[in-house]
Amino acid sequence: MGKPRLEFYVQIVYNNGQEGTGVMRKITLFPLLLILLVFPLLLVYAGESPNQMTARRFAMVVGANDGGTSKAKLQYAVSDAEAMRKVLEELGGIQPGDIIFLAEPNRESFFTGIKKLQDTIAQNKKKYRRIEVIFYYSGHSDEDHLLLGQDKISYHDVRDAIQDMQADVRIAILDSCASGAFIQRKGGKKRSPFLMNVAYNMKGYAFMTSSSSSEASQESDRIRGSFFTHNLISGMRGAADVTRDGRITLNEAYQYAHSKTLAQTEKSLSGPQHPHVDIQMSGTGDVVITDITSSSTVLVIGENISGNIFIYNRENVLTLELTKPLGRDLDLGLEAGKYRVSNLLDDCIYEAKIDLKRGKSYDLTESDFSKTYRIPTYSRGTASAQVLVEETYTQLKKFQVELFGGFLSMNPGDLNLRALGENQGTEFYQDQKYSWWYNNGYIQFYGKELQGQIEPLKRAFPFGFRLKYRLTNTFSVSLGFKYISEEKVSHINNLYTIVENGGYQYQYTYQKSPFTHNVTGYVPLLGIHFEKRVSRLLGIEGYFSGGPLFANCQYTLSQYEERPDSLTMLEDTTNFIPVIIFRNFLEERGKGTGYSMELGTRLNLYMGGSFNLFLESGYAFQRVLKIRGPGTNIENGVETNWEGKWAVKEIYQQYYWGDIYYQYPSNYWEEEEHRNYRLRDFRLDLSGFQLRIGISRRF
Repeated sequence: MGKPRLEFYVQIVYNNGQEGTGVMRKITLFPLLLILLVFPLLLVYAGESPNQMTARRFAMVVGANDGGTSKAKLQYAVSDAEAMRKVLEELGGIQPGDIIFLAEPNRESFFTGIKKLQDTIAQNKKKYRRIEVIFYYSGHSDEDHLLLGQDKISYHDVRDAIQDMQADVRIAILDSCASGAFIQRKGGKKRSPFLMNVAYNMKGYAFMTSSSSSEASQESDRIRGSFFTHNLISGMRGAADVTRDGRITLNEAYQYAHSKTLAQTEKSLSGPQHPHVDIQMSGTGDVVITDITSSSTVLVIGENISGNIFIYNRENVLTLELTKPLGRDLDLGLEAGKYRVSNLLDDCIYEAKIDLKRGKSYDLTESDFSKTYRIPTYSRGTASAQVLVEETYTQLKKFQVELFGGFLSMNPGDLNLRALGENQGTEFYQDQKYSWWYNNGYIQFYGKELQGQIEPLKRAFPFGFRLKYRLTNTFSVSLGFKYISEEKVSHINNLYTIVENGGYQYQYTYQKSPFTHNVTGYVPLLGIHFEKRVSRLLGIEGYFSGGPLFANCQYTLSQYEERPDSLTMLEDTTNFIPVIIFRNFLEERGKGTGYSMELGTRLNLYMGGSFNLFLESGYAFQRVLKIRGPGTNIENGVETNWEGKWAVKEIYQQYYWGDIYYQYPSNYWEEEEHRNYRLRDFRLDLSGFQLRIGISRRF
């Protein structure tokens, strides 16, 4: 016999219209007990409301511009509240029907809204696993009360009302003057930015204020709102996403709003504004304030974009601002619509116009131009609220120092006449003369070695510096200095071999070596500059500058000749030929004052940080009309000195082998020579096209 078994027989009837039709089935005890135990649990689970597995969030948002007759009327408290309502609905997981919105309420309507919120939370307490509530107020306040028109509501009453709500998490945000006193009630404590790793199943409250108990909260015409709410909403829309998970926690939002608000107000006339927080929570995880991944419209700022980002809507209202690091994308949840995005980088603002389509993401690209702003701000909620505060919002660096060097294609024509005249004289008095002798049968042969010529000045390599001061983002003035110097050293070293008709051969040495002429200019410059940024890396600039030109010029000549007496040669004497040795040193120097004007364009290459490279091209008008200076001549040991005004001499001479005409500058004038040879005043012209490259640094 086997073990006894407890068995049940169940008749399964197939009712097909005929009674009694069916079969008997045998079921053992264990499967039956399993069915009896699990089935009721399945019924319970199936009957449980899905809401028991989720959380629900409610909010009350209040905005009040009117703080009574003794207070200056605010401009943006109600619009701040409206902006907060939008971000909570779009990204904060709150349904439109779960937000109580009050604009310019009195005491009665305020507490009516509080009571409605408390009742709604109580009704839903058992339906949901978790209840959260957010209270936001933007408006007037003092050290003890919220100010609603002529009505006052004590911080004590507001805190009690919020803490009495049957919510697991209660978050209160106050953007008003002296709102830090709200934290100090009931043992609250002012704190610096908090760092905590709290749980998403935590319970308790967090009270956040825009300022300390003794500070004014400030609002701005440019951002059309308060600094605190503006930065808090910027953080909630994605700017505060430090962990890059697409979710903004209470900690991230507060940290971002605190640091940005303090930075933007620390130099204002009303003084720095310090947001504060009081946390009384326990649990694990972080409270998520907004979820960017839930937004149907996302702006993705690419990893190659960095700096301060400003986003304006179609009405040109500054909707969001943030500082983006290089090397990672940033997702922002925004409403669908057209926006203007400005990127402040290296003292310039790039601008891009975008159109965000509902339900789509937009990857931001580069198409920008530079711009600057100044922000007027007003104190919020105090008796002295009409104090005007002005802040350089973009904090542009006003000064820029530049170092440059380059190339100047000058041609100082009158000064170069000396080089031209020396070359003409060498050819006439030596080459043409010996050629005439040969052609007319006075000599049998002549040859020349070691040729050379005097080189004119053709270019210079100026360098200098500039100090620029930015008046606007596109217009600057500058003070600079430019140094011009160029020297040319030339040589004529000719050795002539001559064979007379009688066969006698001798050599004639003729040297002008070295011949040196140079020019130097010192130019202090005042300039104006117009700059436009055409891309992230490039900018174009037009400039005009001018100033006095202090110039020096000179030339020196060392000359040596060793030759036979030409008269002896012409008489065809074959006896001893006398040798004439001629040596002289000549130097003429001059200086004068003229003018310099520069007109050109420039290409700026922005390297990042404070350093830039630039390339300039243009034309420089640089002239001195009057030059004076000393001169010295030492001829065969006899020295002569003089002082005179530079002019251009005109020389015309006739000899038996030809005639010569040339011009050259000099400051040596005898009375008779002055009448016969002076052509005109000397002009020192250093004008020409210039090309410069340099480096600049802003500070």
